Amino acid sequence: MQLRTIRLIAAKDVRQWRRQHWLSIGFVLFLLFEFAVCWQTFHGLREDRVSQIHQQHLGRESWLAQETSNAHLATHRGTTLFKVPSPLAGFDPGVDPALGASLPIQAHRPGEMGAPSSDAQNSLLKLEASTPAVLMQMVFPLLVILLSHAGVTREREQGTLLLSQSMGLRWPTLIAGKLLAIGGIITLAMLPSGGILFLSGFETNVVEQMSLWNVSLRATAIIVTLWLYLFGWGALSLAISARSSSSRAALILLVLLWSGWTVVVPRVALDTAQARVPLPTAEEVRDRRSKVASQSDGESSGLGQRLETLQRRLLETHGVDRVRDLPVSFASAKMMEIEKYTDEQFERIQTELDNRFRQQDRMVERFAAISPYLAVRAISMAFAGTDRRHHEDFLDAAEEYRRALVRTMNLADMQKLQPGESRQEK
Repeated sequence: MQLRTIRLIAAKDVRQWRRQHWLSIGFVLFLLFEFAVCWQTFHGLREDRVSQIHQQHLGRESWLAQETSNAHLATHRGTTLFKVPSPLAGFDPGVDPALGASLPIQAHRPGEMGAPSSDAQNSLLKLEASTPAVLMQMVFPLLVILLSHAGVTREREQGTLLLSQSMGLRWPTLIAGKLLAIGGIITLAMLPSGGILFLSGFETNVVEQMSLWNVSLRATAIIVTLWLYLFGWGALSLAISARSSSSRAALILLVLLWSGWTVVVPRVALDTAQARVPLPTAEEVRDRRSKVASQSDGESSGLGQRLETLQRRLLETHGVDRVRDLPVSFASAKMMEIEKYTDEQFERIQTELDNRFRQQDRMVERFAAISPYLAVRAISMAFAGTDRRHHEDFLDAAEEYRRALVRTMNLADMQKLQPGESRQEK
């Protein structure tokens, strides 16, 4: 009997929403807009991936077709690495649009994807519904508020609340029925976003580290988190409606809460993090790296000592007294040692920069305790694989690849291999 009463209350609320034509039209328009945004981002992700694969193919052909006299010179020309987009980036691209997805690499210095500009940082919290994630996390709560802010006050104003209670209707049953109606509307509104999440997982080329099972679990976690977040807005709206004297007062208070949690607190969080842990500009990072690169001539005292140690070790290993009698190229061995030295210096610079990013992230995460929007956004980007930590993993892997490439080419040059030769051919 109680379950039937709950369903009747939910059906009654849905009928009341349908009678408010402006609310029904707004909900339908939101669904159409959501579907359009999902379709646009999905196609944009697929087109970007096709373009990325084409650029990778051209870069590979250009690398193989270059004319050079030795292997080390090939590393000066370098190549470009591309970050494979997450299969779930079609729903939540996260920081990828601001931080980029391509990284040029070459010898003597790491790639130039260092500190983003202030505009790029600010874009991470822009008030715009350009992606399904932001649309559902930032805009849809307003629609939930419009649907549920008068859930109890309307009953009280119309006099039906006292009548229902006189007939034995209890508060838990009334609230459960209204929450059922809100949950059904939220589920219906999430169908386009949920569809794009799973469609992205099936249509996008999945990297080896993210199997289809992995992507499915991540998509499910995003959907569940988003549903609970929106349902929480509905429950809060009903709670405030039950305590408010009028529907207008409840609506004003809820809109103020939405503005504070969704607009004001994220802005304050970002400004506070930037003020307390300022980041160096891209020019400052580039200047520090240039100073390290300038030490590759061997004039640095620390580097000079390492080169002298290298020379003694090679002479002792091969049992000769002069450098020109070495069976390997000392110039290439010297270059490998210089690369190792500068890599250590570059790593210190990048570690310092990463630590500042992490300090900023921790400060913003503290504000998530008072801003549900910041919390659900962080969870969404983490499961989608588009947060800053995933981007740092790409940079670390790219730097490891760059060092391995340069080391391999310098070793080939040291062994005096000519273009087209390999160790197997020797």
